[in-house]
Amino acid sequence: ILAYNVVSKWLLRSTFILLCVIAFLLGYFYSQDSEIFVYFNDLSSGRLALSHNAIMNLPITLLGQDLNLSDLDTFGISSAQSVSYKHLDSFYLSVLYNLGILSLFVYILAYDVIMKKAVLNRDKKLIVTMILFALYGISESVFNKICFDIFIFLAFAYRYRKTPANSVVSKDE
Repeated sequence: ILAYNVVSKWLLRSTFILLCVIAFLLGYFYSQDSEIFVYFNDLSSGRLALSHNAIMNLPITLLGQDLNLSDLDTFGISSAQSVSYKHLDSFYLSVLYNLGILSLFVYILAYDVIMKKAVLNRDKKLIVTMILFALYGISESVFNKICFDIFIFLAFAYRYRKTPANSVVSKDE
C-alpha cells in the first residue's frame, strides 16, 4: 500500500510535466506518412501539423519570442480547413515558444505546488479539476492568457491557504 501511495502521489504531481512532454513529442514525431498521425491531426483540426511546424522551424528561447506563425507554410493543413489559421493551440507549446523555458518552468512549479497540497489534503475535487485542465492544455492554449490562467493564481492562493485541522498532512511530506 505504501508503494502504491508513493507512485500515485508522484504520478499526480507529475501529470503536468508528462502531458507537456507528450504534447511536445506528438508534435515532434508528427508525420504525414503515418495514418494514425494524420487521423489525429484531422481530429484536432490540424493542431498536430502546426505543432510539428513550430517545433521544426522555431527556436526555443529562455524568455520567449514574438511568434509569427504566418511565416510558416501550411504543412499538414487540409483544404477543408482554413489556411489562414496558424495558431499554436497546445498550451504547453504556446507557453514554451511565446513565453520561454523560464515561464514553462514557473507553470510546472505552480502546478506542482497546487497538486502537492491537494494530494496531501486529499482534495479530490481540486485534483480532478487540475488534471482536467492539464489534459485540456494539450489541445488548447487559452490558459496562457492572463484572464483565463488559473495555475499561477491558484498556486499562490492554495499555497498560503491554512491547512484544515482535520487534514492528514505530515511534516515529512
